Amino acid sequence: MTPFGIFVRTKRMERGMLLKDMADSLAVKPSYISAIEHGKKGQPSREFLKKVARSLSLTRDEKQLMLEAVENSPSRITISGDKPGIYEVAAIFGKKVNNLTDQQIEGIRLILET
Repeated sequence: MTPFGIFVRTKRMERGMLLKDMADSLAVKPSYISAIEHGKKGQPSREFLKKVARSLSLTRDEKQLMLEAVENSPSRITISGDKPGIYEVAAIFGKKVNNLTDQQIEGIRLILET
């Protein structure tokens, strides 16, 4: 699940909404909301995000958190640069990322945020 998918699912459930309820309010199919929640859809349009915010009755702070979640949920990641080994590291990471422990993920995050 992407950060955006987790955000949508969490807020929907906090508000006691079923997939069908949210889908109806957005004029989409429940399978579409499910795909968003499971990270199987790309980044949504600004217009769709406005509809989500209205559907979930998000506060200003929650809207900001939603935008941050969208920003941290790219459907593609581009690697560019000329440092030796950068592509090899990215390829290895791509192959191994699903097997990392929570502790390893947090350690990598700390390294990358510095």
